[in-house]
Amino acid sequence: MSHRAAVVLSVLVTLGAVPCAQQNAAPRSVRVGNRAFDVVQDQAGADAARHTLVVGFANRTGRFADTAHYLADLHARYRERQIAVAVVLPTEAAKLAAAQQPRLLVAAYGEHDAPDDVVAILVRTESGEVVFDRKGLDGIVDVLDAAAAGALDARTMSSLFDTVDHLVGSVADGGEFDDPVRQCLAGLPRSGGAHAAAVLNEWWCNGDLQAARAAVDRALVALSNEAVPMAIFADLVLRGDRHDPVVARKVAMAMVPVAAGAPDGVFTQLVHLRGMLRAGQDRLAGRVAATLPKLLAGRGEDQVIFAETLMEASEP
Repeated sequence: MSHRAAVVLSVLVTLGAVPCAQQNAAPRSVRVGNRAFDVVQDQAGADAARHTLVVGFANRTGRFADTAHYLADLHARYRERQIAVAVVLPTEAAKLAAAQQPRLLVAAYGEHDAPDDVVAILVRTESGEVVFDRKGLDGIVDVLDAAAAGALDARTMSSLFDTVDHLVGSVADGGEFDDPVRQCLAGLPRSGGAHAAAVLNEWWCNGDLQAARAAVDRALVALSNEAVPMAIFADLVLRGDRHDPVVARKVAMAMVPVAAGAPDGVFTQLVHLRGMLRAGQDRLAGRVAATLPKLLAGRGEDQVIFAETLMEASEP
Protein backbone atom coordinates (compact mmCIF):
# COMPACT_ATOMS: atom_id res chain seq x y z
CA MET A 1 0.00 0.00 0.00
CA SER A 2 1.33 3.45 -0.85
CA HIS A 3 2.18 5.89 1.97
CA ARG A 4 -0.58 8.30 0.97
CA ALA A 5 -3.09 5.44 1.01
CA ALA A 6 -1.90 4.37 4.45
CA VAL A 7 -2.18 7.93 5.77
CA VAL A 8 -5.74 8.42 4.66
CA LEU A 9 -6.78 4.84 5.39
CA SER A 10 -6.99 5.54 9.11
CA VAL A 11 -9.43 8.33 8.38
CA LEU A 12 -11.41 6.09 6.09
CA VAL A 13 -11.87 3.43 8.74
CA THR A 14 -13.01 6.16 11.09
CA LEU A 15 -15.58 7.36 8.60
CA GLY A 16 -16.95 3.86 8.15
CA ALA A 17 -17.20 3.26 11.88
CA VAL A 18 -19.21 6.29 12.98
CA PRO A 19 -23.01 6.16 13.19
CA CYS A 20 -25.30 8.55 11.37
CA ALA A 21 -25.29 12.09 12.69
CA GLN A 22 -27.99 13.15 15.09
CA GLN A 23 -29.10 16.65 15.88
CA ASN A 24 -27.05 18.27 18.66
CA ALA A 25 -24.75 15.23 18.79
CA ALA A 26 -21.43 15.89 20.48
CA PRO A 27 -18.32 15.79 18.31
CA ARG A 28 -17.20 12.17 17.98
CA SER A 29 -13.80 10.67 17.57
CA VAL A 30 -12.96 7.08 16.76
CA ARG A 31 -9.61 5.52 17.50
CA VAL A 32 -7.92 3.58 14.75
CA GLY A 33 -4.76 1.97 16.01
CA ASN A 34 -2.96 4.71 17.93
CA ARG A 35 -4.72 7.52 16.10
CA ALA A 36 -7.99 9.34 16.72
CA PHE A 37 -9.85 11.25 14.01
CA ASP A 38 -12.88 13.48 14.37
CA VAL A 39 -15.86 13.26 12.06
CA VAL A 40 -16.86 16.90 11.84
CA GLN A 41 -19.97 16.34 9.76
CA ASP A 42 -21.62 13.05 8.87
CA GLN A 43 -24.00 12.06 6.10
CA ALA A 44 -27.11 10.00 6.73
CA GLY A 45 -26.52 6.40 5.69
CA ALA A 46 -22.79 6.83 5.05
CA ASP A 47 -21.91 4.10 7.54
CA ALA A 48 -24.16 1.64 5.68
CA ALA A 49 -22.51 2.19 2.30
CA ARG A 50 -20.51 -0.68 0.87
CA HIS A 51 -17.77 1.67 -0.35
CA THR A 52 -16.57 5.13 0.63
CA LEU A 53 -14.72 7.48 -1.69
CA VAL A 54 -12.57 9.78 0.42
CA VAL A 55 -10.76 12.73 -1.09
CA GLY A 56 -7.93 14.34 0.86
CA PHE A 57 -7.09 18.04 0.60
CA ALA A 58 -4.24 20.12 1.98
CA ASN A 59 -6.58 23.03 2.75
CA ARG A 60 -10.09 24.39 2.21
CA THR A 61 -9.08 26.71 -0.62
CA GLY A 62 -7.12 25.54 -3.64
CA ARG A 63 -8.42 22.35 -5.20
CA PHE A 64 -11.20 21.89 -2.65
CA ALA A 65 -12.94 25.01 -3.98
CA ASP A 66 -12.74 23.52 -7.48
CA THR A 67 -14.33 20.24 -6.46
CA ALA A 68 -16.76 20.78 -3.54
CA HIS A 69 -19.91 21.01 -5.67
CA TYR A 70 -18.81 18.08 -7.82
CA LEU A 71 -18.21 15.92 -4.75
CA ALA A 72 -21.64 16.82 -3.37
CA ASP A 73 -23.12 15.85 -6.73
CA LEU A 74 -21.29 12.52 -6.64
CA HIS A 75 -22.67 11.86 -3.17
CA ALA A 76 -26.21 12.52 -4.39
CA ARG A 77 -25.72 10.31 -7.44
CA TYR A 78 -24.11 7.32 -5.74
CA ARG A 79 -25.64 7.08 -2.28
CA GLU A 80 -28.47 4.91 -3.64
CA ARG A 81 -25.79 2.65 -5.09
CA GLN A 82 -24.21 2.27 -1.64
CA ILE A 83 -21.22 4.50 -2.20
CA ALA A 84 -20.54 7.37 0.20
CA VAL A 85 -18.34 10.37 -0.61
CA ALA A 86 -16.25 12.13 2.02
CA VAL A 87 -13.63 14.88 2.18
CA VAL A 88 -10.69 14.96 4.58
CA LEU A 89 -9.25 18.33 5.57
CA PRO A 90 -7.06 19.87 8.29
CA THR A 91 -9.02 20.35 11.51
CA GLU A 92 -9.84 24.06 11.19
CA ALA A 93 -10.52 23.80 7.47
CA ALA A 94 -12.78 20.80 8.11
CA LYS A 95 -14.88 22.83 10.56
CA LEU A 96 -15.30 25.60 8.00
CA ALA A 97 -16.18 23.12 5.27
CA ALA A 98 -18.82 21.54 7.49
CA ALA A 99 -20.56 24.91 7.87
CA GLN A 100 -20.84 25.68 4.18
CA GLN A 101 -23.00 24.57 1.28
CA PRO A 102 -23.08 22.09 -0.28
CA ARG A 103 -23.03 19.90 2.82
CA LEU A 104 -20.53 17.08 2.67
CA LEU A 105 -19.34 14.22 4.82
CA VAL A 106 -16.29 15.86 6.39
CA ALA A 107 -13.48 14.45 8.56
CA ALA A 108 -10.40 16.10 10.02
CA TYR A 109 -6.77 15.01 10.13
CA GLY A 110 -3.92 16.13 12.35
CA GLU A 111 -1.03 18.28 11.18
CA HIS A 112 1.28 15.27 10.83
CA ASP A 113 -1.21 13.11 8.91
CA ALA A 114 -1.80 15.29 5.85
CA PRO A 115 -2.39 13.39 2.59
CA ASP A 116 -1.24 14.60 -0.77
CA ASP A 117 -3.52 17.16 -2.40
CA VAL A 118 -5.87 15.83 -4.01
CA VAL A 119 -5.90 12.09 -3.16
CA ALA A 120 -8.99 10.05 -4.02
CA ILE A 121 -9.18 6.66 -2.32
CA LEU A 122 -12.00 4.17 -2.59
CA VAL A 123 -12.35 1.81 0.37
CA ARG A 124 -14.67 -0.84 1.70
CA THR A 125 -16.62 1.11 4.29
CA GLU A 126 -16.84 -1.60 6.94
CA SER A 127 -13.21 -2.71 6.92
CA GLY A 128 -11.40 0.32 5.50
CA GLU A 129 -9.65 -1.90 2.95
CA VAL A 130 -8.26 0.19 0.09
CA VAL A 131 -9.86 -0.82 -3.21
CA PHE A 132 -8.41 1.88 -5.45
CA ASP A 133 -6.40 5.08 -5.05
CA ARG A 134 -5.63 7.82 -7.50
CA LYS A 135 -4.33 11.37 -7.51
CA GLY A 136 -7.20 13.54 -8.71
CA LEU A 137 -10.86 13.13 -9.61
CA ASP A 138 -10.72 12.85 -13.38
CA GLY A 139 -12.54 9.69 -14.46
CA ILE A 140 -13.44 8.74 -10.89
CA VAL A 141 -17.05 8.11 -11.91
CA ASP A 142 -15.85 5.25 -14.10
CA VAL A 143 -14.22 3.75 -11.01
CA LEU A 144 -17.38 4.27 -8.93
CA ASP A 145 -19.60 2.70 -11.58
CA ALA A 146 -17.39 -0.37 -11.74
CA ALA A 147 -17.30 -0.64 -7.94
CA ALA A 148 -21.08 -0.28 -7.67
CA ALA A 149 -21.51 -3.06 -10.21
CA GLY A 150 -19.04 -5.31 -8.39
CA ALA A 151 -16.78 -5.30 -11.44
CA LEU A 152 -13.85 -3.07 -10.45
CA ASP A 153 -10.50 -4.39 -11.71
CA ALA A 154 -8.15 -2.00 -9.91
CA ARG A 155 -5.03 -3.10 -11.77
CA THR A 156 -6.58 -2.64 -15.21
CA MET A 157 -8.13 0.68 -14.20
CA SER A 158 -4.82 1.98 -12.86
CA SER A 159 -3.12 0.95 -16.09
CA LEU A 160 -5.69 2.89 -18.12
CA PHE A 161 -5.13 6.03 -16.03
CA ASP A 162 -1.38 5.68 -16.48
CA THR A 163 -1.88 5.37 -20.23
CA VAL A 164 -4.01 8.53 -20.29
CA ASP A 165 -1.26 10.43 -18.47
CA HIS A 166 1.29 9.14 -20.96
CA LEU A 167 -0.88 10.07 -23.95
CA VAL A 168 -1.48 13.62 -22.73
CA GLY A 169 2.24 14.08 -22.36
CA SER A 170 3.17 12.44 -25.68
CA VAL A 171 0.70 13.34 -28.41
CA ALA A 172 2.28 16.75 -29.03
CA ASP A 173 5.43 14.96 -30.19
CA GLY A 174 3.57 12.95 -32.83
CA GLY A 175 3.31 9.19 -33.13
CA GLU A 176 0.87 6.32 -33.56
CA PHE A 177 -1.60 6.49 -30.68
CA ASP A 178 -4.94 5.51 -32.21
CA ASP A 179 -5.17 2.14 -30.44
CA PRO A 180 -4.30 3.30 -26.90
CA VAL A 181 -6.65 6.28 -27.31
CA ARG A 182 -9.51 3.93 -28.21
CA GLN A 183 -8.69 1.66 -25.28
CA CYS A 184 -8.67 4.55 -22.82
CA LEU A 185 -11.96 5.94 -24.08
CA ALA A 186 -13.56 2.49 -23.85
CA GLY A 187 -12.36 1.95 -20.27
CA LEU A 188 -12.65 5.56 -19.04
CA PRO A 189 -15.53 7.09 -21.02
CA ARG A 190 -15.88 10.01 -18.59
CA SER A 191 -12.25 10.98 -18.23
CA GLY A 192 -11.47 14.49 -19.41
CA GLY A 193 -7.87 13.46 -19.97
CA ALA A 194 -8.85 10.50 -22.16
CA HIS A 195 -11.12 12.66 -24.30
CA ALA A 196 -8.48 15.40 -24.54
CA ALA A 197 -5.94 12.81 -25.70
CA ALA A 198 -8.38 11.73 -28.41
CA VAL A 199 -8.77 15.32 -29.63
CA LEU A 200 -5.08 16.12 -29.49
CA ASN A 201 -4.20 12.85 -31.20
CA GLU A 202 -6.29 13.88 -34.20
CA TRP A 203 -4.79 17.37 -34.24
CA TRP A 204 -1.14 16.68 -33.53
CA CYS A 205 -0.61 13.12 -34.74
CA ASN A 206 -3.14 12.58 -37.54
CA GLY A 207 -3.52 16.18 -38.74
CA ASP A 208 -7.26 15.68 -39.17
CA LEU A 209 -9.19 18.81 -38.16
CA GLN A 210 -12.63 17.36 -38.84
CA ALA A 211 -11.89 14.26 -36.77
CA ALA A 212 -10.62 16.48 -33.97
CA ARG A 213 -13.83 18.53 -34.03
CA ALA A 214 -15.88 15.32 -33.97
CA ALA A 215 -13.87 14.13 -30.96
CA VAL A 216 -14.63 17.44 -29.23
CA ASP A 217 -18.35 16.98 -29.85
CA ARG A 218 -18.27 13.46 -28.41
CA ALA A 219 -16.38 14.67 -25.36
CA LEU A 220 -18.81 17.49 -24.63
CA VAL A 221 -21.68 14.99 -24.61
CA ALA A 222 -19.85 12.39 -22.51
CA LEU A 223 -18.65 14.93 -19.93
CA SER A 224 -21.77 17.09 -19.77
CA ASN A 225 -22.52 16.03 -16.17
CA GLU A 226 -18.90 15.77 -15.00
CA ALA A 227 -17.69 19.19 -13.89
CA VAL A 228 -14.13 18.35 -12.89
CA PRO A 229 -13.36 16.15 -15.93
CA MET A 230 -14.91 18.83 -18.17
CA ALA A 231 -12.57 21.48 -16.77
CA ILE A 232 -9.57 19.18 -17.26
CA PHE A 233 -10.66 18.45 -20.83
CA ALA A 234 -11.15 22.13 -21.60
CA ASP A 235 -7.77 23.09 -20.16
CA LEU A 236 -5.89 20.51 -22.23
CA VAL A 237 -7.78 21.16 -25.46
CA LEU A 238 -7.51 24.94 -25.22
CA ARG A 239 -3.79 24.61 -24.65
CA GLY A 240 -3.48 22.15 -27.51
CA ASP A 241 -5.02 24.32 -30.22
CA ARG A 242 -4.95 28.12 -30.42
CA HIS A 243 -6.49 28.71 -33.82
CA ASP A 244 -9.85 26.96 -34.18
CA PRO A 245 -12.65 29.38 -33.17
CA VAL A 246 -15.31 26.69 -33.62
CA VAL A 247 -13.78 24.51 -30.92
CA ALA A 248 -13.06 27.52 -28.71
CA ARG A 249 -16.71 28.62 -28.72
CA LYS A 250 -18.00 25.13 -27.97
CA VAL A 251 -15.57 24.59 -25.12
CA ALA A 252 -16.20 28.05 -23.68
CA MET A 253 -19.96 27.42 -23.65
CA ALA A 254 -19.49 24.03 -21.98
CA MET A 255 -17.43 25.68 -19.22
CA VAL A 256 -20.17 28.17 -18.23
CA PRO A 257 -22.08 25.85 -15.85
CA VAL A 258 -18.81 24.35 -14.58
CA ALA A 259 -17.51 27.79 -13.63
CA ALA A 260 -20.84 28.71 -12.03
CA GLY A 261 -20.55 25.69 -9.76
CA ALA A 262 -17.01 26.58 -8.61
CA PRO A 263 -16.94 30.39 -8.28
CA ASP A 264 -13.91 30.28 -5.96
CA GLY A 265 -12.09 27.51 -7.81
CA VAL A 266 -8.87 28.99 -9.17
CA PHE A 267 -8.21 26.25 -11.73
CA THR A 268 -11.82 26.29 -12.95
CA GLN A 269 -11.96 30.06 -13.28
CA LEU A 270 -8.64 30.24 -15.12
CA VAL A 271 -9.83 27.63 -17.63
CA HIS A 272 -13.13 29.49 -18.00
CA LEU A 273 -11.24 32.73 -18.62
CA ARG A 274 -9.05 31.14 -21.29
CA GLY A 275 -12.10 29.71 -23.04
CA MET A 276 -13.89 33.05 -23.18
CA LEU A 277 -10.83 34.86 -24.47
CA ARG A 278 -10.29 32.21 -27.16
CA ALA A 279 -13.96 32.56 -28.15
CA GLY A 280 -13.60 36.34 -28.48
CA GLN A 281 -15.78 37.09 -25.45
CA ASP A 282 -13.41 39.73 -24.08
CA ARG A 283 -16.08 41.72 -22.24
CA LEU A 284 -17.36 38.70 -20.31
CA ALA A 285 -13.79 37.58 -19.76
CA GLY A 286 -13.02 40.95 -18.22
CA ARG A 287 -15.63 40.37 -15.53
CA VAL A 288 -14.05 37.05 -14.60
CA ALA A 289 -10.56 38.52 -14.72
CA ALA A 290 -11.60 41.21 -12.25
CA THR A 291 -12.52 38.59 -9.64
CA LEU A 292 -9.33 36.57 -9.90
CA PRO A 293 -6.66 38.74 -8.20
CA LYS A 294 -8.30 38.21 -4.80
CA LEU A 295 -8.45 34.43 -5.34
CA LEU A 296 -4.86 34.37 -6.55
CA ALA A 297 -3.33 36.18 -3.55
CA GLY A 298 -0.26 34.28 -2.41
CA ARG A 299 -0.47 31.77 -5.30
CA GLY A 300 2.60 32.59 -7.37
CA GLU A 301 2.34 29.80 -9.93
CA ASP A 302 -1.33 30.51 -10.60
CA GLN A 303 -0.58 34.22 -10.93
CA VAL A 304 1.84 33.37 -13.74
CA ILE A 305 -0.86 31.26 -15.44
CA PHE A 306 -3.28 34.17 -15.01
CA ALA A 307 -0.85 36.54 -16.74
CA GLU A 308 -0.27 34.00 -19.50
CA THR A 309 -4.02 33.58 -19.96
CA LEU A 310 -4.59 37.33 -20.25
CA MET A 311 -2.24 37.32 -23.26
CA GLU A 312 -5.01 35.47 -25.10
CA ALA A 313 -7.10 38.66 -25.23
CA SER A 314 -7.40 40.65 -28.45
CA GLU A 315 -5.66 43.40 -26.48
CA PRO A 316 -3.29 41.50 -24.14
